[in-house]
Amino acid sequence: MEIAELRNHIEALVAPIMTELGLELIDLAIRPGPGRWTLQLSVDYPQGGVTVDDCARLSRSIEGVLDVEGNIPAAYNLEVSSPGVDRVLKRPSEFAQHVGRVVEIQTQAPIEGRGNFKGVVKEVTETAVIVEIDTVARTIPFGVIAKARLRYFEKG
Repeated sequence: MEIAELRNHIEALVAPIMTELGLELIDLAIRPGPGRWTLQLSVDYPQGGVTVDDCARLSRSIEGVLDVEGNIPAAYNLEVSSPGVDRVLKRPSEFAQHVGRVVEIQTQAPIEGRGNFKGVVKEVTETAVIVEIDTVARTIPFGVIAKARLRYFEKG
């Protein structure tokens, strides 16, 4: 099973458990290594505020399922954590949760001659995020975003 297939398989296995606990998966990283692999799950509540205890509870809830049904081709370490305050933003719903906050965005191709943007999320549509940079609203389509990160402690 390739990494992308394994990722989808693991997401499908943990989804019902996460739903039951009220959590959402922010990111899942699979890192093959010599001898042991690392599975890193970043999780949060839709309204934010996941705790260390929440992460530990989820870890205990999913480790048995992964051991039995995970089809992970090597021994592995499971790491469950919060996304942190400078979290990566991937889905439109994540941008929408942070309207009014500062984000940094890198694009795959330049938009109006630039590939790096830092500004305040003003609006989110189905296809783009609108970010205010130096009082100018810029529309950045989700399809061209290479990386986006919330700058939690910076004010817009």
